Amino acid sequence: LLPLAPDEFYLEDLRDAQVLDHLGRLLGHVQNVLSLPHQDIVILNTPLGEKMVPLVPETLRHFDAETKTLTLNIPECLLDIQ
Repeated sequence: LLPLAPDEFYLEDLRDAQVLDHLGRLLGHVQNVLSLPHQDIVILNTPLGEKMVPLVPETLRHFDAETKTLTLNIPECLLDIQ
């Protein structure tokens, strides 16, 4: 595999990552990643069940490969989290 720039990652690296919201609250873990023609989708395992979130510039804040932590900017209504 080719070396990546500091802000790049392979989709496979997201599997089993801890997922935080923009406030640092734990949302769950990445169960799987779907690579679709128009966008990638992360499937999250959350306390409220499985949730699908588009992995687009508006939702992706940061992925830390060392700590395996994905930070997303997701409207709460999308996840139904209280």
